[in-house]
Amino acid sequence: MGVVKIGGKWGIDYYDNGQRYRKVVGDGSSFTLAKKALCSVKTRIAEGIYLPNKIDNNVLLKEILEYYWTKRIEKKRNGFHSESIYKRLKEEFGHIPLRNLTKERIVEYQQRRANEKRKNGKFFQPQTINNEIIFLKGAINYALKMGKISGIKNPCSNIEPLEVNNTRDVVLTYKEFERLMSCLPAFLKPFTACAYYTGCRKSEISGLLKSDVNLFNNTIHIRSPKNGESRFVPIAKPLREILLPLVTTGAPTEYVFRPRRNKKAGKPITDFAKVWRSACEKAELK
Repeated sequence: MGVVKIGGKWGIDYYDNGQRYRKVVGDGSSFTLAKKALCSVKTRIAEGIYLPNKIDNNVLLKEILEYYWTKRIEKKRNGFHSESIYKRLKEEFGHIPLRNLTKERIVEYQQRRANEKRKNGKFFQPQTINNEIIFLKGAINYALKMGKISGIKNPCSNIEPLEVNNTRDVVLTYKEFERLMSCLPAFLKPFTACAYYTGCRKSEISGLLKSDVNLFNNTIHIRSPKNGESRFVPIAKPLREILLPLVTTGAPTEYVFRPRRNKKAGKPITDFAKVWRSACEKAELK
């Protein structure tokens, strides 16, 4: 038990029947008030008459989501913590008191979302829905951690995520590959050829160093950043002709495939989504 700072405000931290409670006292500006509140809680716990403040469970999900967004997420704007997820959850759950949010209600939302379609007529990806549940779970956990609410178990804790299938089943024919190559900018053609002839992932090709390419044994050493494993893949004759001028000049520690912008010299190719999409459209490929 003790008087502690919670999000820069004075509050109390204590246990009752094995359950931890953290909450800001008043407006959080007074250490003395927090100390008095802690003494009062200690007395009531000792007399066996203490009950957690039930008003915490009456808070609307809207307030918890807003608190999480403004205090924790808005400035970071990273990964799937996007404004669209925040707004979607506020629209769906904002009017619900925390005490009424159950696992069953969340699962029902999860399944309903899985059957909804976007404006383009396609279903939402399972990972998109999983990210929404992760955001909701994070918001409740953060409110608990910061003492905004107390004495509850997060109803999102045991929600099974939807199965995500990342398998791609599209394989280009050689004619389609040639058509695509003719529509790509020069800097991206060798990169794409390497993907076509080796079947390696984008991240694996992006990280290739010149020292990873052995033109004597006709092999490429792949150090996979995804699973940490290494392997060797053979170099097809057409690919060898493309790689030859790229790996025989410059330092062995340089990347094989480099961006077209000079300001990114010394860095690997990373994001080329717009260029890729444009080339696919010109080549009439999905």
